[in-house]
Amino acid sequence: EKRLALKDLFQVIAGKGGSVSVEPEGSQALASRCLQKYCSDASTTAQFAEVLDKQSQTLADFGSVLHTCLVKTDPQVKYHLLKTLLSLTDESGAEFLQSEAIVELVIKCLWDQETQVVTAAQDVMVALAKKSLAGLGALFSGDAISLWQTGLAPSSAEAVRMRTMEALVKMGEVSEEARACFESLELKQLLVASMLSSDD
Repeated sequence: EKRLALKDLFQVIAGKGGSVSVEPEGSQALASRCLQKYCSDASTTAQFAEVLDKQSQTLADFGSVLHTCLVKTDPQVKYHLLKTLLSLTDESGAEFLQSEAIVELVIKCLWDQETQVVTAAQDVMVALAKKSLAGLGALFSGDAISLWQTGLAPSSAEAVRMRTMEALVKMGEVSEEARACFESLELKQLLVASMLSSDD
């Protein structure tokens, strides 16, 4: 599985085929699983960047794959990409995920219909919340805040509200700082209000 160049893996995952001829059916999911395995030894952003650098790829290249694939794609692809993202949850990774607006894509994965995608997204968020203040900053600032508010809004489907709340509770259990972030944004009150005004 390591014989396929990273550049080709990225292209296959993004649905662009690459220079390798592969059957389109299931190839994106297979390539994303290969990528997860390929990068599985990297536990920090620096190590992850090193793996990419050996094949003349950059974090920005990976970021563009995420922008293509975390929005609308096979749930298996999302799942493997989110699992791969766990390597990028330290402080420098959090800064990268925030600067490239990838954190917002991860939050939107809470609204996916596939449970494994939702759980993988929550794992990334909890890791970010646990490892650094930069991670918390990425999760609770800018556009991310409006996504949390959208997820908790009374107009959102009940399943979306519950998954959003579940993610916030899991992060709140990580540290005092995480809970303080969550409560200072009044997200808790928003959820209670949305439950009270819910007709279902």
